Amino acid sequence: MSGLRAFCLLAVTSVVSAVMVAGPAPVSHAEPSAPQAPRASDLADSGPSGPRWLSLPRSRIVVNPYDVLSDDPPAKQSDRPDLPLNAGYYANDQAPRLDDLLMTNQRPAGDAPGFVTARTGGGDDFNAVGDWTPSANTYLRISRGVLQLENTNTTGTSYGYASRAFTVDVDRFPTVRISVPDATQGWGLKVNDGTQPVDTVLQATTTASGVYFYDLKKATGWSGTKSVTVRIFTTGYQSSTQVDEVRFLSAATTQEAFSDDFETGLDVGWVPSGAVKPTVSDGRLNLTVPQSTGTWYGFVTRSVVADLDRYPILKVKVDRADKFWAIKVNDGQGADVIVQNNSTQLGTFSYDLRKITGWSGTKRINLRLFVNGFQTTASFDRVSLQAPVGPWLVGAQQRRTTWMPHLLTTTATFPDGSDAEVRDTFHGVDALTRSVKVTAGDTGATSQLSGQYFGTPTYEPDSRVITIAGDGFTYAVALPAGASAPVFYADRDAWSRGGPTLAEPGTTNGYWSASLSGTGNSSVNSTVGTGFAVGDGAAAQATARAVAAQHADPEATAAGNAAYFDGVLAKAPRPRDFGLHGVDARGVSAARVRKMYYRSWTFLVSDVLPPQPEVDNPFPQLATGKPALYLHGPAKAAVTASWDSSIGMQFLAYVDPDAAWGALEGLLRLVGDDGALPGEFLPAREAQTAWTLWTLTGDDARLRRVYPALRRLLVYKQDHPKYSGDTNANNKDLAFVSHALVDTDFARRIADRLNLPDDVAFWDQRFETLNANMYEWFWESPTAQPPQKYDPTTGVKLAGNVMSATPALNVRTMDRVHATGLLERFDSIYDPKLPLAGFGANTNDVRYGITSYTIYGLLANGDVDRADTLSNAMLRDIVATNMFAERYQWDESGPFAAGQRPSLFGVATVIDAVWMNNGYRMDRGTPTFVLLPGADGGVDGITVQGRDLDVEVSARSGRVKLDGNLVAPGRQCGLRQLTVGQSVTLEDRCATVGLR
Repeated sequence: MSGLRAFCLLAVTSVVSAVMVAGPAPVSHAEPSAPQAPRASDLADSGPSGPRWLSLPRSRIVVNPYDVLSDDPPAKQSDRPDLPLNAGYYANDQAPRLDDLLMTNQRPAGDAPGFVTARTGGGDDFNAVGDWTPSANTYLRISRGVLQLENTNTTGTSYGYASRAFTVDVDRFPTVRISVPDATQGWGLKVNDGTQPVDTVLQATTTASGVYFYDLKKATGWSGTKSVTVRIFTTGYQSSTQVDEVRFLSAATTQEAFSDDFETGLDVGWVPSGAVKPTVSDGRLNLTVPQSTGTWYGFVTRSVVADLDRYPILKVKVDRADKFWAIKVNDGQGADVIVQNNSTQLGTFSYDLRKITGWSGTKRINLRLFVNGFQTTASFDRVSLQAPVGPWLVGAQQRRTTWMPHLLTTTATFPDGSDAEVRDTFHGVDALTRSVKVTAGDTGATSQLSGQYFGTPTYEPDSRVITIAGDGFTYAVALPAGASAPVFYADRDAWSRGGPTLAEPGTTNGYWSASLSGTGNSSVNSTVGTGFAVGDGAAAQATARAVAAQHADPEATAAGNAAYFDGVLAKAPRPRDFGLHGVDARGVSAARVRKMYYRSWTFLVSDVLPPQPEVDNPFPQLATGKPALYLHGPAKAAVTASWDSSIGMQFLAYVDPDAAWGALEGLLRLVGDDGALPGEFLPAREAQTAWTLWTLTGDDARLRRVYPALRRLLVYKQDHPKYSGDTNANNKDLAFVSHALVDTDFARRIADRLNLPDDVAFWDQRFETLNANMYEWFWESPTAQPPQKYDPTTGVKLAGNVMSATPALNVRTMDRVHATGLLERFDSIYDPKLPLAGFGANTNDVRYGITSYTIYGLLANGDVDRADTLSNAMLRDIVATNMFAERYQWDESGPFAAGQRPSLFGVATVIDAVWMNNGYRMDRGTPTFVLLPGADGGVDGITVQGRDLDVEVSARSGRVKLDGNLVAPGRQCGLRQLTVGQSVTLEDRCATVGLR
């Protein structure tokens, strides 16, 4: 998870006694009123905020991964005129993005204009002042690559200047570029070739800073090679002007406000941080972190002044990354803005700074290039800030994409009137199929299939396969019959302008393109296959998979994937009531809640990754968010945030218990002998997860296998109750403490189940000690408002986030007196009329890990209405965002998703809230039933150890009716009478399988 997290916990609450009443014996499992599950196609979403990612269970591939640094919805991130298929691929504990993996557009008739980058024909980047001659009243100095001119006069001549002669071939380098970061009063620019009585004015006096271009040939009429004297003026008494570059440039497709290709060494304008060693060799800037301890990253900073409305595109070419590289920018007004998060990818990358930062107009921009990793190097070949490039290739004008769990379908219209339909789906777990249908237009345009490659490409004409050997994995693209041989381009700008093409493709990154129709004015009906592989024989495997995907019937492939998801939806528990309770619906209908609920199950199963033997992990993994490309978990399971993924395993076990068990086994396998789990250190949920998985499966053998590591981990979390990102080693975090206490109760149950009486006593003692510490650390008095954090060595307390404290309500020892301060903190924010019931405004307070334990704690303390309102407000507003996310916030525009997204916490919130509205609680592991205000529904199709359970509740009558072959026969087991807010757990004597 990015940044510091607020934490809390979901807990075991004591079993509330229920009055059992006489009634009829349970009826058959399937009643006529039982709800039916939707089909995968019923979840279709074409809206602007809808999902766009696809994957299959145990696939390493994710289609259209989400960029968590962007605020754009998924639909906007993947919606472009060239109809891109973006991908991510999990291998070697990494997940590189493969943006523009495939694209579909049109190539106009005629010759391509091509793309030309400006070449330098001389100039000065002001590493030394010696070649510049000042006028009599002008003082010159240079600092960090910036020339400063000062007119020292207070009377007399009101300007000063500096002159330097350059030898320039004006025909080849007709453009002058000057960068002026600052001018206190005014500046100007003149030139002379020594034959003119009067200088030619390129720039009359102006106060505007920034980057400026001048057509020297047009302004002067010169041609051939000239000795050109450049005069830079500062105007005004005691005026000062700064200049950091003067260059003579060749003609180019687009103007660059700044560029550095490092051909002449390291410009002194690049300022290194203390932890980095910058060097330049072979035209590359090499950034190295030489030390093995201390600061693990380093960077160089370069200040550039430019008009972002004209030059918004930052373009960077990266040739080496031993571990990670990254880019940030700063305008001096606040914190750095992340442009590119840690990446291992090599190649040329473009970023729209205006879009990423929200900046506009002329700004002083601090560019920061990072290398991240002890004793590692990252190499940058070129950096530039340029105007957008107008493409020559033609994209679709009108587009509409429909998402389903198994299929993306995009319909589009091109400017020539031709219509296109592009369908993307999986072919097995290791390949993708894209089908392209285009009707003929009337302009002679040719349908093109293109893609960006990451690695070293080769083309085999007999099989029509492009194979790309990447860093740690290989992928292949199988072109259809009739496609032309691909041509290759250095970067996206060259590709979009149709040239120049490369005689030999680059070895790190570039673009390729092939014609699908051969000639213009012809319709297209083609299928493209893309296969992936890792390990020995990867090239042959990837090729075989790509060819199989290309030859497959795309309709049959999509239908097979749909059938799989239909089966998942049929297996998921089926709630009867999808209405919102106790809150204003604000346009969120029961139908929308129902669709989001069932989407949760397709997310869960698709979020499973296969074993990764290349990093010695033989177990499946439940990713924190497969489409989010989260990688901050422990080595060998970097996709796993223990808090989020453990909670996700509990829900996954309802439809795929084997994958859930495997993911838990794989995670706990990484616990060290000292009990530490590497990676992001998060609150305890592992014991709750193990107990839930045992309850749903009855698998004693697996429970016994995970218990030793689980025991070590929980002891460690009890002894180190704080987040790994908290730099104060002495801090205690109430969220972590309360989570550990709840998990201790589950650990005791597990020890009892495994017949380990000494460990039962051990957990009792551990609970007693930590519980006493909790009250001593966080409560100054029984009714005090406890802080989130406390340092017992200094006595310093940090109030922190409210809902990182309120999970303590769910600790079983919490009484009404000590709950007083927690409820006061809760009520200081709680407002049912606001989004998310008031929580999440400018905070990290709303995420399932803490809100769930808060809700259960409110129920345990009798605050039923607050619990019901908070649960339903969160359900409503998550559905409104249409995205599953780590956390949620709101502002004047309404609720929005934040943090890692799409990810598991949003999934858990939706399922849990709907179940609670329908009378079912999952937090105790053992089936538990609750009666909330307004409840009138139930949940059908819950499976526990192979037995069926149906639940029916009614707040009006106070009755909870249980059905299915999990429930023992007899009237006392099948019907309960509850008061509103009451919970009851299914007893062993009322179950046909063991639940203790």
